Amino acid sequence: MEIAELAEKLLQDYVLCDRCLGRQFALLVNGTDNLERGRALKLVLTAKAHRMTLEGDIQGERLLEKLATNGFFKPAYETLKKQGIVLEEKQKECYLCKGKAEEIEPLTDDIVQELRKLQFNTFLVGIKIPPSVVDKEDEVKSKLGIIWGEEIRNEFSREIGKAIARKTGKEVDHKNPEVSIFVDLLQSEFEARMNPIYLIGRYRKLVGGISQTAWTCKTCNGQGCPECKELGGTSGNSVEENLSRPILEMMSGEEIRFKPIGREDKDFRVLGNGRPFIIEVRGAKQVPLVLTPLQELINKSGFGKIEVTRLARTTGEVARKMTIRAQTTVLYRVILKPKVEISVEKLETLERAFSKVMVSQYMPSGKSRPKQRRQKYIYETLIKRLAPDQIELTIKCQGGIRIKDLISEIELKIEPSLIEILEAEASETQVDVMDVQLEGLNEEIQGI
Repeated sequence: MEIAELAEKLLQDYVLCDRCLGRQFALLVNGTDNLERGRALKLVLTAKAHRMTLEGDIQGERLLEKLATNGFFKPAYETLKKQGIVLEEKQKECYLCKGKAEEIEPLTDDIVQELRKLQFNTFLVGIKIPPSVVDKEDEVKSKLGIIWGEEIRNEFSREIGKAIARKTGKEVDHKNPEVSIFVDLLQSEFEARMNPIYLIGRYRKLVGGISQTAWTCKTCNGQGCPECKELGGTSGNSVEENLSRPILEMMSGEEIRFKPIGREDKDFRVLGNGRPFIIEVRGAKQVPLVLTPLQELINKSGFGKIEVTRLARTTGEVARKMTIRAQTTVLYRVILKPKVEISVEKLETLERAFSKVMVSQYMPSGKSRPKQRRQKYIYETLIKRLAPDQIELTIKCQGGIRIKDLISEIELKIEPSLIEILEAEASETQVDVMDVQLEGLNEEIQGI
């Protein structure tokens, strides 16, 4: 069956606007759109019907009537009118889109007006279509075995997206849009929503006494009590809060989720290359194209205590991979002051004992359950004497080792224990995280 003949049969049975007729043949003829396809088919059929009427064929007049009524086609109406046939105007609407195809331009004008409240670069349009409309379109295609059509959802998403891009100068991004626009086609309603913004980078904590994450005492709700040693919480003295404030300020965000890769104790410093982190910014109203000013603002707000480097945008997919799949190798520097002087032989024994060795770390599981054993690998330990009563250990190990357990006699200990081999307790200790290397991820993430 010829394409024009298929279109004619569709219009005999259904009321279809230009766009909804053309969409049934969307895979035919490149370089055009469904609106033009539908109009072209109706124009060809109108010419056919006009010729038939001129030849005295009554079927031509009936086809013109179908084109004028079921097809809303003005040239068919005018052709009939010139022949002295004036049709009674009846209110009809497209069987598929309910006339919403004609409302794309005014709808996108409203969307663009709303988008002016946001600062963004990329977007994506999603279309809500009732199942009944999808069923109707399947019915139209299957009735005549049409195999060249596309879904109504795809067309309206594309056409509304093109109109918004033309009016705003922004780009459609199918993978990682900054703004998602949800359009209820039949209700002519929409919602524009900023998607979470993901930032990655590394932080350096140049002084001890700063918590990694923010917390508030649940007992006193931040007021200070014996449970929290009168602290109330971090009260701004955390890496998370130092990073969150300037980011929320510059992006006009609503909420931040801070996800460091690995943990360190409050009194540890983080030096060298720093520790990788992920930040998820929710409800951001402004998305800077360049992150250098934001990084400078964070570092200025850190007052020489917190620094951020390598700040960059990433995607939700990369952030999830970093959170779930990232394995780390951590380089620690530990300064110990043993209470007694340690011999050279003992230090050499210590180096050998804690290089290329698997250690067992015992973790509590609850009051009624036994402790769990977790094994971690220490790649290398180098020891240097700094003074008669001071030694420096450089420990390269798998992430997840509690270094404090390794160098102190406490209940949650590691076997073998460094202090047990030294046979001497330390009067002072200083632990610095010097580097955190990401393992098992692609090159893009490893460059963080």
